Amino acid sequence: MNIRVLIGFIHISILLLCSVGYGQQFILTGQIIDQDKHLVEVAQASLWKNDTILIAQQPTDNLGSFSFYVDKGNYTLKINQFDIEFFNEEIALFKNTDIGVVKIDSTISLDDIVISILKKITKESVDKTTIEVKDQQIFTGDNVVSILDKIQGIVIINDRILYDGVEVNSIKINNRILSFNSQKEMMDYLKNIDDKAIKSIDIFNPSAKYASSNLGKTLNINIEQPILDGFSFNPKVNYSQGTYADKNLSLYSQLKKGKISSNLFLSYGDNKNYKDQNTIIKYKDINETQEQKNEFISNIRPLNLNIDVQYTINPRTYIGVTLLYNSMNLKDNTRSIVNLYKDDLHDSIFSNQNYLKVRGEYYTGSLYFNKHL
Repeated sequence: MNIRVLIGFIHISILLLCSVGYGQQFILTGQIIDQDKHLVEVAQASLWKNDTILIAQQPTDNLGSFSFYVDKGNYTLKINQFDIEFFNEEIALFKNTDIGVVKIDSTISLDDIVISILKKITKESVDKTTIEVKDQQIFTGDNVVSILDKIQGIVIINDRILYDGVEVNSIKINNRILSFNSQKEMMDYLKNIDDKAIKSIDIFNPSAKYASSNLGKTLNINIEQPILDGFSFNPKVNYSQGTYADKNLSLYSQLKKGKISSNLFLSYGDNKNYKDQNTIIKYKDINETQEQKNEFISNIRPLNLNIDVQYTINPRTYIGVTLLYNSMNLKDNTRSIVNLYKDDLHDSIFSNQNYLKVRGEYYTGSLYFNKHL
């Protein structure tokens, strides 16, 4: 009996020793500064096993510090920022260790880093340029217009998109063309599609293959399609205050049930613009002065709705229907006041006011069939 108790005690002791040995953890700490001895915030410190297995990672705090609480052993410590690796060293951790100050050379400018990242996610071929948007941190919170504005070679000015000097004048969603009444209507639509909905963006070069009768470029937005059954609802509200308030509401929603999937885009804006102009004209020969004040107030309320329903026949074949509704409610109010002075005395006043109201809307629908060969 005593022998059995002794053997049991030995077994328990061995198990405890093993668990202590394998469960022993230590703290690894450090601080990161740059070549100018400034603290480096939001750098990514990570610990790797065999240089391939990620054990732990964390961003540096406002003091440039990081700390890990991990099992003892040999690790590789890496320090990255904006996908650029600044530090890669082997660390033997068998006690609480403070590696002190790690100095990195971050002489690469932020603009150079951003350009480097954008080059990695932009792929060019003879027919098109593809911008990978999904899961790219640099595009978080952006819409189509702000994404394009970050790409080298793209210029956005006065509701026009130019790439390498050639204007984009055709818009597609998942290779299905959209129609707009004006460039502004097109830009308003693109501003309401944010990065959560986008997988990638293609810019097709004018060629016989894609645009035999069109000298401009074609922008194709590849919308992320749901894989699993479910429903997503992503509203977005923008508000800005100037002389008048601008309010914009957008909604992107997806639904999938079995072989049927649908995408819905809705955007509505209530935007008011104000401009004034003052002109003074002096007629020296007759000693008259004309003072003219013009005020321009425009109120624009665009509404865009795009619904796409798709039925998947098999992994290579699908059919669908797209419905598009666009409306524009425009109100322009122009007022002019002219004061006439003779010999520096107020002589007369003229007032003129013009009011313009325009409302337009249209509907389009299309059926499509696609089979991958």
